Amino acid sequence: MRTGIQVFVIVLVGIAFALPAQGQLVVQPGQNLNHSCNGEPIRIDAVDGQSRVTLTGNTPSLTIRRINGQSIVDASGLQADRIEITEEINGQSLLILKGEAAEVRINKIDGQSTVDASGLSAGNVSIVDKIDGQSDLVSGARTLNVNLVNGQSVIVSRVSAGGRIRVESMDGQSRVLWTGSDDVQASAGATGGRSRMIRLKGR
Repeated sequence: MRTGIQVFVIVLVGIAFALPAQGQLVVQPGQNLNHSCNGEPIRIDAVDGQSRVTLTGNTPSLTIRRINGQSIVDASGLQADRIEITEEINGQSLLILKGEAAEVRINKIDGQSTVDASGLSAGNVSIVDKIDGQSDLVSGARTLNVNLVNGQSVIVSRVSAGGRIRVESMDGQSRVLWTGSDDVQASAGATGGRSRMIRLKGR
């Protein structure tokens, strides 16, 4: 027969195992979550449904597995050294990034999703797999590397002096629109369909 103290300890152990690790945020589908970071790395498994997550403060890294549905992740008030989406941004989702970051790495943008990183002064932004569907990416990074732009997707990139934009492959009716000084290196590999890379006037 267990004593009251033993039962209390067992309950505490069960709660401890149920709690997420430090820096791990759990977002329920449809939830509105506001979180202020205080220097700890932040990890989020999934932002689904019509969730809205607002992140502020400072963190060395923000890692999200996926953003799906009609969800919004607003990190415009967050200072992060590294930002990574390991799986995808899909549906009609929106990711907003500002501030300074050494690296932003997104595996895939699909559906009708938008990544607004126009106010982000990042050293490097990479789309590892592809941007597809009718998705949009607005980037202010010094270096932008994209594996594949497909469908009716559009990339708008403002590249700072001495920067580089490299697209390995383009297809469908996709567009890559960029602006920057004459020393910017801009190139696209295999180009199919009606896809085009266009330099806009101005700097």
